[in-house]
Amino acid sequence: MLIPRFSLKWCTALMIGLIPAASANTDYLMTDEYSFEKGCVAAYSNARDKAADSNDWELLRRLTTYQNEIYLKHPSGYFKSLHIKAMKILHKQRESEQGPSYMDDYLKECGWRS
Repeated sequence: MLIPRFSLKWCTALMIGLIPAASANTDYLMTDEYSFEKGCVAAYSNARDKAADSNDWELLRRLTTYQNEIYLKHPSGYFKSLHIKAMKILHKQRESEQGPSYMDDYLKECGWRS
């Protein structure tokens, strides 16, 4: 079936018009705030994994509370899961290179008070 030329032009114009609106919704991904908070969520996640592995449920609960202060102040889907996963890997790599103080210092920057 052939689509009338007018319809193709209208659809193309509509799609072009929607592209900036769609990309505007992700502009926050390039902000310093997103980068910092993403790093904090990932750091808390790594710390929570360690607490769960060592069966330290009280520490796990406290870490979750701190992580939630950042994570839950934004709408669902704000933090991209692949971004968090990548940051967790980066934190692990830096911690293996710089030692445990790397993660301790990073968590303090994120508001952690042990």
